[in-house]
Amino acid sequence: MTVLQYAFWVLLCATCVISLHAQPSVARPAQRLAAPWPPPAGELRVIIDTDAANEVDDQWAIALALGFPERLKIEGFVAAHYGQRGGANGIAKSHASIEATLAAAGLAGKFTIKNGCDPLAYRDRVPSSAGVDFIIEQARSATPENPLWLILLGPATDGAAALLKDPSIADRVVIFWHGRSDWPEKCANFNAINDPLATQLLFELPCRFVLFDTGANLTMPMAESARRVGSVGPLGKFLHDLRQRSAYASRPDKGMFDLGDIAAFINPADTCTSEAVQAPGVRGDFRYDFKLANGPMVRITAINREASFALLDESLARNARSTTNLTSTKIDSPATTARRAVPVILDTDIGTDIDDTWALAQLLRSPELNSKLILTTSGGREYRSAVMVKFLTVAGRTNIPIGLGAKTNSIPEHSRNQAPWIKGYNLTNYSGEVVEDGVGRMIRIIEESPEPVTIIAIAPSGNLAAALARSPGIAAKCRLVGMFGSFDIGYNSRPPASAETNVRVDPKALRAVLAAPWQDVLLTPLDTCNFAVLDGENYHRLWTATDDPTLRAVIENYCIFAPRVDWMRCDYFTQRSTTLFDCVAVYLACAEDFVTTENVRFRITDDGFTVRDEHGEFSARVALRWKNLPAFKEYLTVRLLNR
Repeated sequence: MTVLQYAFWVLLCATCVISLHAQPSVARPAQRLAAPWPPPAGELRVIIDTDAANEVDDQWAIALALGFPERLKIEGFVAAHYGQRGGANGIAKSHASIEATLAAAGLAGKFTIKNGCDPLAYRDRVPSSAGVDFIIEQARSATPENPLWLILLGPATDGAAALLKDPSIADRVVIFWHGRSDWPEKCANFNAINDPLATQLLFELPCRFVLFDTGANLTMPMAESARRVGSVGPLGKFLHDLRQRSAYASRPDKGMFDLGDIAAFINPADTCTSEAVQAPGVRGDFRYDFKLANGPMVRITAINREASFALLDESLARNARSTTNLTSTKIDSPATTARRAVPVILDTDIGTDIDDTWALAQLLRSPELNSKLILTTSGGREYRSAVMVKFLTVAGRTNIPIGLGAKTNSIPEHSRNQAPWIKGYNLTNYSGEVVEDGVGRMIRIIEESPEPVTIIAIAPSGNLAAALARSPGIAAKCRLVGMFGSFDIGYNSRPPASAETNVRVDPKALRAVLAAPWQDVLLTPLDTCNFAVLDGENYHRLWTATDDPTLRAVIENYCIFAPRVDWMRCDYFTQRSTTLFDCVAVYLACAEDFVTTENVRFRITDDGFTVRDEHGEFSARVALRWKNLPAFKEYLTVRLLNR
C-alpha cells in the first residue's frame, strides 16, 4: 500500500467514525404527535413505572400519587430495573419496594404490580416482560382523546419496549419521563445511562412525549422531614424512616426528584412551568442533536417546591385520616387495620427454633393480617406462652389474646432455647388476655367470624387436630396455610426429601387435619422455605435496627438462641439469620407472587415423609419452587422494618 493509499484509508475510517458518532443508533420513524399538556381536568388513567428500590424519592412519589385518586386513576405499577446499581435482582427489589410502600399506606394487595424488562440491547428484540405486556394491554383500551399516561420515574426501558412491541399504541399513550438533563446540551442523567438505547428510542419513536427536566430543588432537611412527614400517620413515618436508613438519603440536599413528576400531574397550573419544543435526537454520547428533530414534545422546565410539598402534606393527611378511627386510636393498633385485614389465627411452637420468633414479628408487621388469637402448641405450653407474653408486651401488641394449646408433655430444659430471655416472666405478667382453653377459643372465633378465617400453622398439628375433633365443621369456614412437608428437596437444600419436623412429630394429627374440608390448603414445604435466609445488606439493616423494640427483641432472642441450640452450629448469627421456614408461611397468608404453586396429591408416612402419590389420600396447593427468592428476601426485610 502506498503512502497515498494509506492516507486515503485513514481519512475514510475517520469519516465513518465521526458519522457513526453523530447519528442516533436507530432509524428515523414517522413524526410524533403533540402531547396534550397540561393534561385535561378530571381523572387521568396512569401507570407508574418505577425503579423504587434505587432511591427514596420514588416511594415519596408513590405516596403522593396514592393520595389523589380523584385525579390519578392508578391502573397499576411496573417495577423497573436500575442498571448495574440494582444488578440482576434490581427489578425484584423495586417490586418489593412498591409493595412495602403500598403496605405502609394500608393498600397492600389493592393494585396490580408487574415486573418490567431488562435494559434493551437491540431495537428488533424486546425482552419478555409481564410489565411491558400490561402497559400494552392498558394502552389498547385507551383512546387518543382519553389516553393512558405512562409515568416513567426510572429508565425509559419499559415505555420504549412497549412501543417497539406494539407501535399501534403510539397515539393512545402519553409517555412522561423523568429525564433531568443538561438541556439543551446533553441528556445526562442516571435514568438515561441505565438504558442508552431506550433513551434514544423515547426521543425518536412517534409517541406523545413529555420530558420532566427538573426537580433538583425538591429538597427537605431531616428536621423538616421529621416534623412535616414523619409525624403524619404510618405512611409518613415510613417515608421518613426510609431516609434515616441511609447517610445519602438523610442529606439536607437530597432531592425528592420524582415527587415533582406526580405533583405536575395533580396540579400543573400551580406546580410547574413548561415549554413546547422540538424533540431532538440523542447521540451515542447522550448529546442532543437538534438537526434530527422529530416533531413536538413538551419539556417541564421548573417545579415549585412549596406547591409540590403542600400536595404531599395533603396526601399524607388524607392517608392518616383513612387509617385512624374517630376516637384517635393509635395508628399501629389493630383497630385501624381490622377494617381491611384478613382475620388470622397463628398456631406456633415458639421457643424452640428461632424462626417462629421472626415469623411472629413479621405477622405483627403485616397490615393485611388481623391477629385474632395466637395459640401455643407442641409441649411446654406455659414456657412457650411466656415467650409470647414478653414478646407481645415489648412489641406493644397486648391486644392479641394468647391461647394455651392442647396439653401435651413438657419439653426438656435443653430445648428451651429462649428461656434466659423470659427470666422473671410468666402468664401473670400479660396485661392482655390469656385463654386457658386456647383450642376452644379458636373454635369460637371461627364459628362467630362473619368471614373466613386463615389459620397459619407453623407447628406440629396437635391443636388443629384437637379443634377438628371437637368441632369438625370449622374447616369449611377456614383457609389453612401451613409450613409442612418435603417433596423433592430436603434439609440439605437438595434431593432427597426429608422427614420435615412439623410432620414427623405428629403425622397422625396432620393426617386428621388434611382430611378436613378446608376452603383452601396452601403449604410451604422444605422445597421453598428451606431457602429463606436473610444475609448481606438485608440482614445488616435488621441487625442494626436497635431503635426498634420489636426487632431488638428478635435479635436479643437470636443472640440467646445461637449458643444454646444443640442440633446445629449457629456461630454466624452476627452475619445472617438461620433458615426462616415459618416466615414463608406468614408471607403466603398475604400473597403468592414470589412462588410457584402446584396441586399435589400425596400420602403421609408414619415416619413423617410427605410422598407424592397420585392415589394418595391428601391433596393441597404446594409452593414447590421460588419464582423470585431475592424479591421475597427484600420483601421480608422491608416488612420487618415497617413499623
